[in-house]
Amino acid sequence: MPIDNERETLVEALSERTRGYVGDDAVTAALHIISELTVIGPAIIHSLRDMATKRLWERATEMFQRFDEDLRSVEEEKINKEFFKTEEFQTLLFLSIEQLRTTHDKGKQRMIASALVNSSLMDFALDDRKELFLRILRDLTPPHIQVLKKLSTSFVPGHHISIQEPRGQELAILQHLTANGLVEQFATEHPTVSIPWSGQLRKSDVQSAVKHAIQEAAKRNFRINAIGLDFLKYIESPLDAPKV
Repeated sequence: MPIDNERETLVEALSERTRGYVGDDAVTAALHIISELTVIGPAIIHSLRDMATKRLWERATEMFQRFDEDLRSVEEEKINKEFFKTEEFQTLLFLSIEQLRTTHDKGKQRMIASALVNSSLMDFALDDRKELFLRILRDLTPPHIQVLKKLSTSFVPGHHISIQEPRGQELAILQHLTANGLVEQFATEHPTVSIPWSGQLRKSDVQSAVKHAIQEAAKRNFRINAIGLDFLKYIESPLDAPKV
């Protein structure tokens, strides 16, 4: 069969036979169909497998190099060496390697390595959120981390830096961070009702002042919370952490 005809057959087959599948099942079904093609099928499958394996090992090698650099920067007494023998460490390790398959960003790869290192430190020894944080990191992009760091700048308990009335991409990012529990949305607290005084109280002035206060209270504000701060600490490289 000519390659052009086979390509058309491939498109039709993929469209028809993956119709009832979603997610990983759809990918598996598509690969199965491709593998059946007599001329180009085996070549495509070989290329995909070869590329995926090569990329994964390259990323894994870089991650473990960063892991080693970070671990060497930590004082030995702060490392819980027994942690590396636990099932929890194995789970976190496999989660990290799994993320490397779909993570090309070097910055995020470094965060994954730092998260693994921080998991072994005494500061996180009793923290049962390590797996949760690593799973959250999987679903975040560099812009998510940038916004989170922006909110954490000069953070003082009781004095939150917030982003008010975000739009577009920033709003989508903040809503995603809120859904993951790292950021909280709040309304303006105790809006001020200011009524201009000109010797007499006019109904229109009162209505205008109340309307303005309601609008202020209804504005969407986003700020980082304690979990968000702990998450940033978890993915921060020991080399970048402030020295105490």
